[in-house]
Amino acid sequence: MTNVPEPLLKRGVTAMDNAQYPDQAVGEPFADDHKMSLRNVNVFYGDKQAIFDVNIDIARNEVIAMIGPSGCGKSTLLRSINRMNDTVEGCVVSGELTLDGEDIYTAKMDPVALRARVGMVFQKPNPFPKSIYDNVAYGPRLHGLASRRAELDEIVETSLTRAGLWTEVKDRLDQPGTSLSGGQQQRLCIARAIAISPEMILMDEPCSALDPIATAKIEELITELSQNYTIAIVTHSMQQAARVSHRTAYFHLGHLIEVNETEKVFTAPEHELTEAYITGRFG
Repeated sequence: MTNVPEPLLKRGVTAMDNAQYPDQAVGEPFADDHKMSLRNVNVFYGDKQAIFDVNIDIARNEVIAMIGPSGCGKSTLLRSINRMNDTVEGCVVSGELTLDGEDIYTAKMDPVALRARVGMVFQKPNPFPKSIYDNVAYGPRLHGLASRRAELDEIVETSLTRAGLWTEVKDRLDQPGTSLSGGQQQRLCIARAIAISPEMILMDEPCSALDPIATAKIEELITELSQNYTIAIVTHSMQQAARVSHRTAYFHLGHLIEVNETEKVFTAPEHELTEAYITGRFG
């Protein structure tokens, strides 16, 4: 165990003079069947370190929520899980990240193939400037998942159905994806992500730009999708984390402070920093 670094004291958390970062905050795994495992993961942007020695396991068909103050590294870590950080100049990731036991940062791992296995839904809905149909069909076409139009039609319908959007758009598949409402666009992006049959879905603040009704639909969808997919979601909403996740991980200044069953994190957190954030004393 190490003392709280100077940057934390500068952020005004002086009331917790005895607070400490855990050396290992892996916590109890949701299940023995791990889909993704991270060991001693560090992320640097040039000379600035954004993530410090993170250790965490994500189980198959688990929904894990990542919470914490703005700038604490949640999205940075999420983007490391499917190597989206490869696109950021000067970003370096160290440590071990494995998907089904396979190191995703080895030279033999094709990032494009990895992102087909680990899909991502972003903060703002970002449908392609194509029809609703072509938005969902884009990935299967790119990866050669359908050889005939009938097969592609089936993938599109199945994906839109799983995303809870089929009944709303089945009669206007040729209309632009951008013609949909914000909540519908986000569900279209989810349909696009699952159309290539990923094993895991990453969601970076997927409801931050949506109204409460659209948010509720996305949250219901997350619960349904967890029957078939492993899901990691970054959210600023503690209420959302409590509603949709099996486990919650709390981050502070790039450190993983605590990860545990969601109910335990919100009712009986093990770390002072977690308790301070959840009770609104800082964040």
